[in-house]
Formats: sequence, structure tokens, C-alpha cells
Amino acid sequence: MKFKITKLEKVIKYLEQPMRWIVVVSLAFFITQVVYAVAPNPGHNYSESSGGVVQGDLIYGSGADTLSVLSKNTTSTRYLSNTGTSNNPAWSAINLTNGVSGYLSGDNGGTGSQYVEFTGPTLTKKTFTLPDSSSTIMTLASTDNITGVKTFGAAGNVDKLKIAGFTSGTTILNASPTGSPTITLPGTTGTVATTDVSETFTGAKTFGSAGSVDKLKIAGFTSGTTILNASTSGSPTITLPGTTGTVATTDVSETFTGAKTFGSAGNVDKLQLAGNTSGTTILNASPTGSPTIVLPGSSGTLATTDVAETFTGVKTFGTTGDVGKLKIAGLTSGTVQLDATPVSGTNTITFPAATGTVALTTQATDTFGALTDNTTNDVSTSAHGFMPKATNDPNMYFNATGNYTNTPDIYRGHVSEIIKNPGATTATLVGILTAPTYTATLSSTDGIDGRWMTHTSGASVNSWTGVLSAYTVLNAATDLEYMTRIKTGSDITAMRYYMGYFSSTPVTGFTARSSTAKVIAFSYDTGLDGTAFWRTVTSNGATWSVQTTTQSIATSTAYDLRISCTKVDSSCRFYINGTLQTTHTSGIPAAAAPNLGYGNAVLTTNGNSKTISWQSIRMVSGS
Repeated sequence: MKFKITKLEKVIKYLEQPMRWIVVVSLAFFITQVVYAVAPNPGHNYSESSGGVVQGDLIYGSGADTLSVLSKNTTSTRYLSNTGTSNNPAWSAINLTNGVSGYLSGDNGGTGSQYVEFTGPTLTKKTFTLPDSSSTIMTLASTDNITGVKTFGAAGNVDKLKIAGFTSGTTILNASPTGSPTITLPGTTGTVATTDVSETFTGAKTFGSAGSVDKLKIAGFTSGTTILNASTSGSPTITLPGTTGTVATTDVSETFTGAKTFGSAGNVDKLQLAGNTSGTTILNASPTGSPTIVLPGSSGTLATTDVAETFTGVKTFGTTGDVGKLKIAGLTSGTVQLDATPVSGTNTITFPAATGTVALTTQATDTFGALTDNTTNDVSTSAHGFMPKATNDPNMYFNATGNYTNTPDIYRGHVSEIIKNPGATTATLVGILTAPTYTATLSSTDGIDGRWMTHTSGASVNSWTGVLSAYTVLNAATDLEYMTRIKTGSDITAMRYYMGYFSSTPVTGFTARSSTAKVIAFSYDTGLDGTAFWRTVTSNGATWSVQTTTQSIATSTAYDLRISCTKVDSSCRFYINGTLQTTHTSGIPAAAAPNLGYGNAVLTTNGNSKTISWQSIRMVSGS
């Protein structure tokens, strides 16, 4: 809408009519009040004059003495510009190309420089993320020094660092698949070596440093790895052969298939062989010539010419008809030559066990020395001689003192025996006046391995079972023998075994093997014995002696146990399955009135039932 003021001459013509002066004067007064109003209080708007202006419109001069209205723009962030017709005001976005002045600072998202320009993508929008720290942007076409750590790609996102070749091609650098290793490039120009390409090193390479070994490793043809380490000291030079072959090592068994020369003429001591445990053997060639020495085809020790040695195998010197091969130098001079008999066959000649002179068939007489301690006509405890002539008396025995005696004392004593009856829980007594006590549950468990009397303990802690006599049956002052065949149960954990002679109930009274009881017995106590081997025990009431045998103890296994005590040397010997296991010389019960009983017993220490089985008990007591 336009508002136009009339020209002066038209006003004058109009005023020529008197009635119109009143109208003109009134209108002029009204316009004057509007145009020259001091303040719009309470205010007025353009619509009060013309009715053509709404909220948000802007009045501007569109021509000479002409006012126009620029309607408001409802789009956010629009600004006035001179881009309308004839540069009239118009709503527009800011033209960053020529519509601003100065340089936008970094605080407002600008660069702060008129010499920075970015060329964007040509199609869709792209997002570029700058680092969150002040720095220098690296460019593609210029040489830059990177002073910070740069990560190319991410874990599993490889092939991100590529380097163009001098003329063509591209090299890709990837990190190790695990860990964060540091790789230092050399300080000189050169070519980087790789792990999977055949390459030739033209310069000297040092793998590792002093004390840092196992740095040069060579993979095997099919598997395995060979490690090459330098000498522990010095800087020696090792020259590899000029032909294909296998390198020999110092500590691996290897087979040489080609001829090897150790040292050179006059340069000896180059072939040295370490001994099995210590020492070194040096092999040198003959000082002249090139002889061939053939080693035997079996393991053995080489004989030398100037060391005293013992031959343990048969040696043949020479061949048939090739005599004079075994020569022995004389003590001071001369040589003795030994040849085999010229007749056919193989003869055996045995030399005497004492020092002497060999008799010759061509020598008339030989002189033998006087009899020595080794050749006396009799034998005794102080001489190594001949055994006396047999007495031809079946009741005489040759004893350890070198004399014949009657039946040994131990068998001239009292012999008694308890034998389990077949298929029953009873036993036959031989030479025993009062039967022993058979405790707890009894069963007959006869089988192919013998007739067994089996005792089963109760199912409570410290419940025991077995066969035990009264403790006033035998006298410890006599020679004693105890022989029994027993069998262990199927459970030998948390338990205690005793078989032999005692002065009180063994399984309940010997918990620590420190009581005043007298004992000569086999034992196994899981609470005291760390390993599953039979123990042998003697006690005189003050000193306890416990020894470990070499016989292990196993479940459901039969054992022949024997104890033999002699008063001559105050010792007790313990045998298992016929093999001597231990000999006791301390803790042997002393002489007294009848003070020992006998038996085989077992005790449970965890409340689970335990068993012991026996076939027989045989005892001999001497006088």
C-alpha cells in the first residue's frame, strides 16, 4: 500500500472553494498532530492512519516520498539485507561470501584468519572431527614432524597406515596382534627387514645385547625353532661352511655323515670329549701318517696304552695263526708274550686269586710261599681259612664261629603254634596250654590263597579286634622267634596294626610309641607313619626303636612276617616275605620273669570297621 502527499498547486486549486478551507485546515491540523507527535503515548500504529500495517511489518521508503511495508518473515534467523528490488530492504539469510566483514574468531566457530579456506565435499555432507586439544594440522603434500602419538585404526581395524613406494606400490604397516610393543627404527637410512620374506642382510646385525640371549631364532623346516646365541665372552668370528649342511652343536647327540678334521698338522688337542660326570678326554691323531682306527660296534670303554685298566669283556688279541699279539712288559725289563695253545678249540686258563708266579710246563719245580691268613687249614672268627672237615653227623651244624655244634639253641627251646581250622572260626593249638582270645566279629574267609581267620572291628573310634594272649606267656630273656602269615583288609586308612610280642594291649596303649610297655613287633600306624611302609618296633619300656622297612603295605595283601631275636648279640631281626628288612640292637626287652604275650591286632581311629586276617602263628622260645 502506498500513501502519496498532493502537490502544492493542486492544493491551492482545491482551496479556491471556501467551504473546503475548513476541511483542509482540519486535516492539516490532524496530520501535524500525527507526524509531529512527541511520543506514542499511549502510542499509535500505522493502522491508525491507514489500517494497512500488522504486527511485525516494517515501513521503509520504497521511492521518493513513498512509504512501503515489508511484511514480517516467519522463518527463524532471517535478517534484513539490501537484496530487494532496487536494493530495497528484504528478508534474507546472512551471505558469508560477501555479507560479513572481519574474521570470525575461534570462540564463534571461525578460523580467525583470512588465509584459511576449506574445500568441502561435492555431494552429501561429511563430518570431520578435529582433536580436542590445540595442535597443528598435518597436511598431505607437505613435510611435517609429528610430535605426538598417533594411532592409525583401532584394535582389529588394520591396514590404516600405508606408505607409498618411491616409484610405485604401497607398504602397509600394522601393529602386533596383541600387546603394545615398542619398535625402534634404526638411526640410519636402510631397508627394514620383514619376518616372512627372503631378504639379504648387507650390514652387520646384532641380535640382543650382552646378557640378553635367545634373540636370534630360526624356525625349522616343518616345526620347532633353533636359537643362536653368541659366546658368553669375547667377540669370536664363526665362519659357516660354503655348502649346504647341518650345523653341529655342542650339547646334542648328532651323527656326522661327512669327514671332519679337528685342528691341523701340529695343531693338536682340538677334539675333546667330556666325561660322563667330570673330566675331559682329548683325542689326537698319530704324529705321522694317516692311519684308520675302527671303533667297536658296541658300547664300551676304550683301552689306552699307558693307563692301568681292567678289561670286563672278552678280548681277542690277533687272529688264528696271527700270534705274538698279547705282550706284557716285564717289571724292570723284557717282555712276556702270551699265545693261545696251537691246537684247535678254546681252552680256559684260570689264574690264582693270590699274588704269585705262574708255573710253567717247561720248568722243573716251582716254589710256593708259606700259608697265609687266607690259606690256613682252619677257619675262625679271626682267620680266613678253609672250612673244617665235615663231621658226617646229621645232628651237627656249622655255626658262625667256625665250629660244628649240635642243633641251634633256638630250636632246642619250646615250639608252639596256632593253626586256623579249614572252614571254621576255630584254631588248632600246638604246645599251648591256654588259648588266646579271639575278639570281635570272626569269619572264615578261606580261598585259593589259603585258610583265613578274619577279625572285623566295631564301627566306632578306637574299636579294635584280633587274636591276643595273656601277657605272661613268654620271657624276653630267651631267644625268640615269631612267624605269622597275615592279610590286610580292604581299608588301611585311619588304623593301627601290631603283630608280634607285647607286655600290654598294643593297639590301644601304643598311641604315641612312648609308653612303658615292652614290645617286639611289626607295626603300621597311619597317625604316626607318614609313608605306607611296614615299620619294625622294639621297646624295653624306656627306649623305643622304630625303623622303616622297604616293604610297602597295600590293601587285601598277604605278608609272611618273621621276627628272630637272639640273646647272643642282643638283637632282633625282622623279615618280610623271607627278606631281611631291619635289625634292632636298641630297645630290646631285658631279662625278667615271664612278661610278654603275643598276637595280631588292628584298631580303627575313624570309626569305620577295619579287618585283619591270619592263617597261623608259630613261636619258638629258647632257654
